[in-house]
Amino acid sequence: MDGDGPIAGQHQECVIVGGGIHGTYVARDLLDSGISEETLTVVDPHEQLLAAFRQNAHACGTETLRSSFVHHLGSDPFSLEAFATERGREDELVATVDYPARPSLSLFLDHAESVIDDREIEAVHEQATVEAIGCDGDRYRVETTTGPVTTANVVLALGHGGRYRYPEWADIERVRNCSQIQ
Repeated sequence: MDGDGPIAGQHQECVIVGGGIHGTYVARDLLDSGISEETLTVVDPHEQLLAAFRQNAHACGTETLRSSFVHHLGSDPFSLEAFATERGREDELVATVDYPARPSLSLFLDHAESVIDDREIEAVHEQATVEAIGCDGDRYRVETTTGPVTTANVVLALGHGGRYRYPEWADIERVRNCSQIQ
């Protein structure tokens, strides 16, 4: 779906806004649970998933993650460790005092790309920006720079930029009044 633009009025089961770690993880989890690629869209303005995370981590000189090796995009908690072992990269699991080893940024990103490739998550990525979310009857209408999409569910997987906030375009009161929100 990347770059093709959603078809106006297209029915989606779920639209995920944000293609960072959390949005990509949720997409992987939904695909693993049986949602079809045809009814799932990850909307993110970058050319590929995790692009902003990758750019920000490199910009601030990140060498290792602060999270342990069991925090990653895969479904098996030890898949990053197995990935490192299978490729002879155990030295990139950095020991810490009284805490599990942390992966190098390079190892984490290579593992993430393998999960994205293996599960074909990039296929549900729509390179666009969300401009508004509103109600369309009992569904949500997600306005993107490539066209509108209607969906049963919306996941906001947006970074907080140093503080928690709703995006400026989110009309929270209107969304709360949608019939499907309890």
